[in-house]
Formats: sequence, C-alpha cells, structure tokens
Amino acid sequence: MRVGLIGDTHDHVLRIRESVSILNRAGVEIVIHVGDYCSPFAVRELGRLQAPLHGITGNNDGDIFQIQRAFAEIGARLEAQWWETRLGDRRALVMHEPRGVIDVAAGRAYDLIVYGHTHERDERRIGEVLVVNPGEACGWLGGIGSLAIYDTEDHEVTFHEF
Repeated sequence: MRVGLIGDTHDHVLRIRESVSILNRAGVEIVIHVGDYCSPFAVRELGRLQAPLHGITGNNDGDIFQIQRAFAEIGARLEAQWWETRLGDRRALVMHEPRGVIDVAAGRAYDLIVYGHTHERDERRIGEVLVVNPGEACGWLGGIGSLAIYDTEDHEVTFHEF
C-alpha cells in the first residue's frame, strides 16, 4: 500500500494544489495529513485528492468546528492530535507534535510513527520503527514544499519537494 504523508500546509493554497497533484499522480491509496491546515478553505483544497484523506488536528488549527465541517464536506475524516491506525499490515501512530517520539518508538508498539509540527523533514529508524516527518508542504519556513510517500510493503519512505 502506498500512503501519502503531508502536513503543515498552513493555508498555502498553491502548495496544497501542487501536493494534491503529486499525490494523485503517485496513485496513493490513502493520504494522511499530520495537521496545521489553519483554515477551512485550506481543507477544501484537499478535496481534490483521489484517495481518502485522514487528518489529525495541529496546534495552529484555528476554528476546529469549521475545520471539522470542511472535512465532512469533502468526505474526509479528522482525528485528534494522536491517532493510532493500521496501514496494510503495519501499525501506525500519527501525531502532530513529536512529544515523546523516541520513548514511544522504543516501546515497539508501532511500525511507523508519523509527525509534523517542526516543518523539517525527518526519516530515521529507532530499532525497527520508522519515524517520519514529511516536512512542510507550505514551504513558509524553508522555501521548499515537501511531502512523503510511504510504502507499507517495503517499509520505506520517499520524499518529494516542490
């Protein structure tokens, strides 16, 4: 299974559109957003995804009620800032802020931990646990948009910059 990983879009509509285009061309089966959409109009741009969208809230998401409403309008699911799920045969934890990520990974309850918040790409292994931050899709801090695609079968991630 190919999983699109995106986060920290921060209302940057042009970068969101480019992200959607990359993910659609890649043929991902699901997209996970690690939070910080900021406004409902940013969420609506994600409605162009051809794969189901699951997102979590971030620390900069203003009106959560309106963001939840936008998720419902596009047929997507919004979870809290800490979400456990299965991706194929892999156990995954999705979180916005990376609080305790090293300790959580050391517990080996997950195969994959995905987080956002820092706006910095991250790919590392803590034992067998793959820890990934797809970077900032918005590019506000680093000037370059970034997202990742995770393959559940080979347990590898590839990054895309735009």
